[in-house]
Amino acid sequence: MDTSFSKHLIFALDYPDFASAAPILPLLAGRVGVVKIGLELFLGEGPDIVPRIRDKSDAEVFLDLKLHDIPATVERSVRNLKKLGVDYLTLHTAGGREMLSKAADAAGGSMKLLGVTVLTSSGLSTLKETGLELKDDAAMEDLVKIRAVLAMESGLSGVICSGHEAAGVKERCGAGFLAVTPGIRPAWSLGRGDDQKRVMTPERALAAGADMLVIGRPIRDASDPGWAADQILKEMAGGKGPE
Repeated sequence: MDTSFSKHLIFALDYPDFASAAPILPLLAGRVGVVKIGLELFLGEGPDIVPRIRDKSDAEVFLDLKLHDIPATVERSVRNLKKLGVDYLTLHTAGGREMLSKAADAAGGSMKLLGVTVLTSSGLSTLKETGLELKDDAAMEDLVKIRAVLAMESGLSGVICSGHEAAGVKERCGAGFLAVTPGIRPAWSLGRGDDQKRVMTPERALAAGADMLVIGRPIRDASDPGWAADQILKEMAGGKGPE
């Protein structure tokens, strides 16, 4: 299997505890370049989960906490999280320029900060409930672009956006600004119903400009996670899919 795309594949460790997450890590060695620790796992195990995951995997570590608070609190939090030695950390762009800039200063280039633009579980109706009146998907894309530019100007390394918005982010922010895309579903798992609304296949997302793809359930829930990761890598490379 061609693993040249593995550095672009992020596996979401959506597990409640380390005991549940640990068995899959050896199965994905060499297949995924980054493993993502989300809020559930981080709160379940505490900060020690980072070195424990590093001990089981040679992949980079992505800490997905989506920080959003007053600037001083986020700044101090980033300084504390930096001590864990993670490679990527998320925060919400909705926190504004001061919060983002202070976070970037606190990170000091030792880890890549990624700004969440609009959650891929959110549609127009979700945003309307929170007071954002967006009339159509084009308005959603414009919002993502505005937040991406804000993140770039504030010193972040990239943003989290859906595959539908990746091209616009690249157009506004340039090739070196990362577009990290969740809501990815390989062709063979589409239509299996989950809480993601703005989804895209791996091949289409990369073609649209995404740099890195976040995938959880299609690998985690497969009877053979290694096989599932291989098929995703094949789709990323433009291959035919399951074999």
